[in-house]
Parts: sequence; C-alpha cells; structure tokens
Amino acid sequence: MEPFKVVEMTIRRSLNTVIFRILTTKSVTFKYLITRKMDFAMAESHTSKDFAFDTVPLGDWNAGKLVEVDGRLVLDQTDKIDLESGAVWHPKKIDELDLPQQLDGYDFTSDWQCQGHETGKIIPTPSVLAADCRTAICLYTWNPSITTPNEESIIYQLVAGSGIAPKFLGHITENRDRIIGYVVEKIHGRAATAADYPQCRAALSILHRLGIKYGRITSNSFIVEEDTGRVYLSGFSNASLYGTADDVYMKEQFYLADVLGIDAHRKEQAGLEDAQRKEREARRDAEASKENETPTRPGLGQRRSSRLQRLCRRFTQKEHKNWASVFTSTDKGRI
Repeated sequence: MEPFKVVEMTIRRSLNTVIFRILTTKSVTFKYLITRKMDFAMAESHTSKDFAFDTVPLGDWNAGKLVEVDGRLVLDQTDKIDLESGAVWHPKKIDELDLPQQLDGYDFTSDWQCQGHETGKIIPTPSVLAADCRTAICLYTWNPSITTPNEESIIYQLVAGSGIAPKFLGHITENRDRIIGYVVEKIHGRAATAADYPQCRAALSILHRLGIKYGRITSNSFIVEEDTGRVYLSGFSNASLYGTADDVYMKEQFYLADVLGIDAHRKEQAGLEDAQRKEREARRDAEASKENETPTRPGLGQRRSSRLQRLCRRFTQKEHKNWASVFTSTDKGRI
C-alpha cells in the first residue's frame, strides 16, 4: 500500500459521475478514482476527508471504483484501462512532473494563445525542449473526455515549417506515457490591426492551401511579434480539416477583413488622401493667382498656360477618383 493525495477532480453531470485524480507518493504515479451517484456538493470540495481510506494498493492499475458507505467513499476495486491519449508526431516529450512549474488542472490565462482552452499555463521554456525562446505555453487536459489539445496538436503537425504558427516544442506526458497536451513557444506581441491585414491574409491563405479551416476568427486570432513585426496565427482550438471547400475559405477571408475593420481603414485613408489632394490644389491655385497678377491683359501664352493648368487639375481629380474606385472594387473582389 502507498499514501496518495487528491490533486484534481471533475464532475461529469451528464453521466452522473465524479472523477478524482490522485498522485501516489511512493510510486509517484497519477491514478483515477471514479464514483457514480455522488453528492456533487461533497465532490466539489475534493479533499481527503471524503475518503474512508488514506492509502491505495501498489501496482500498475490506473483506475479505481469508489462506492459510498455511510457518507464516505471506499475503494471497491482497481483496474487497468485504456485512457484517451493524443497522437505522437513530434520527437520531443516532457513529463508534466518534469516541468519547471506544476500543472494543477485549474490553470487559466487570458493569453491569446490559450483562447479556446479550459487550461493553459505560461512557464519558463524547459531547456530539454528548446533553448531559443524565453517562455512557453502548456496547453493540456488530463480529463479523458476532453480531446481538444490532442486534436489541435494534429493541426500543428500539418502547419509545421510553414511559419504561420508558434513553434511546437513537444508533447506533455502523464506517467511518462499518456499524451495529455503540448508545449508551444510564447509569442510576445500585440493584436493585429487593419494595417496588418496583408500579412494576416497571407497567413490565413497558407492555412487554407493546407486544407485547414481556422474556425472562429477574431481580432485576437493573429499575433504581431513585437521584435520582428511577423504575424502568427495564435492557435487552432477551433480549426478543422475542410479539404478543397473554397467557399468556406472565401468566407473566412471576408470575416478577416471585417474583424480588422478594413472598410473603416479604407475610408480613413481615402479621407486623408482627399485632404492632401485639396491642399495640393489650393497651393497650385495660389501659385497660379500670383503668376496672373498683372495690370495688363494676359497674352496668348499666359492664357494657354492658365487653361492648361485648369485642364491638368481636372484630369488629376478625375484620375484620382477612377483610381480609388478601381482599387476598392479590386480589393473587395479578392476578399
């Protein structure tokens, strides 16, 4: 027998089930204790007082069945079961107990790279994974019923080497075997704006060429690295494979322009260009008035020069308007 401590728990109300995650102190192994039809209010406290025992059997079992006796939980039986595990595609792994900071299952950060995840933790980058980035992000879940990190890991495999995503540093294991998450580099940067639209669109286009739909696009879907200005997709929690569904990809390009406020940006630019044009015309008019200030009637050459200036101004205005409309319609056609 060996002592243990309860480190995490989860309630699956749809199955009327409570799962306790324990860590044994002698074999240093994570195991799971499962009970049904338990008082959820008691489960939420998840302390050792709920158990009528303080030791568990040694061995390679990973799941134990709990039954309630006189208001306390008793270990009824143990078994070795197959738990959900992520696919292994990267050569590097790190066990959760070897990370510089412990994952407690309740880690939460509002960092952009963690959006769409229930748990995420920013840590110093382990030297065994990489030496060229300051900090990293752990995205994980020990709950066998949640597969989001494992599915997202596959997307990272597909985009590896494309330059549109943070670098995938390795898998996170439980008990040095089961894959429960992964580590990626932390990108230090800012949210994308309308000025970053060309780079954001290029990154999204690369993703689409790989047959991947990004999912829910927001202004936080892109990170502009503070040191280089390079644009990265922040994560793939909502991504899925769509093959050659071009209509899906066109909609995402449209949504990208919308969330970055491209139309408003164009209007602002058009207003600035219009103001600059009027300022140039005012200067030309002032110069023309100065040249035409003479007590005598202007000669033929002066009249032709003045007329030519007016024609040039009209042509410039017309050309500017045509160019602006062509630019707007062409750009909209690409979205």
